[in-house]
Amino acid sequence: MLDWLSIPAGPLTDWAFTIVGLVLLLLAGDSLVKGAVNMSLRLGVPALIVSLTVVAFGTSAPELLIAIQAIVDGSADPDSNALKNAPHTVEDLVGEWGRPYSRENACYPAGAFRVDKYWPPVNRVDNVHGDRNLICTCPPLEDYAEAAE
Repeated sequence: MLDWLSIPAGPLTDWAFTIVGLVLLLLAGDSLVKGAVNMSLRLGVPALIVSLTVVAFGTSAPELLIAIQAIVDGSADPDSNALKNAPHTVEDLVGEWGRPYSRENACYPAGAFRVDKYWPPVNRVDNVHGDRNLICTCPPLEDYAEAAE
């Protein structure tokens, strides 16, 4: 019995909830995409940038929710967890491991695919400040143009 709805449980009920859930998911996804596209048009942001941001958030949201739940439950350290220390480089994973979570959790967070894994060459730069204020030490474009001639 589904106490919160007073509906008897059974195969028909399971199918009904699955169908209703899928319909709500489709409607919510459609609303999210339409809202994001309208926002991009109003702000003058290319639709591709908004689309990629929506996809990035959608793929990161499950891991974010799992990490938050683990911290709330007390099973993860709020100061040193897989999400806070991400991204993990190959050097991090093959070197000494002194973190309170497993290497597997660092390599493949919940919901991550084990194929086509990208290993970033660096961790965060100066924690969040460096992530938000990147400095390019590349030569100016003119140097490349001269080298190409």
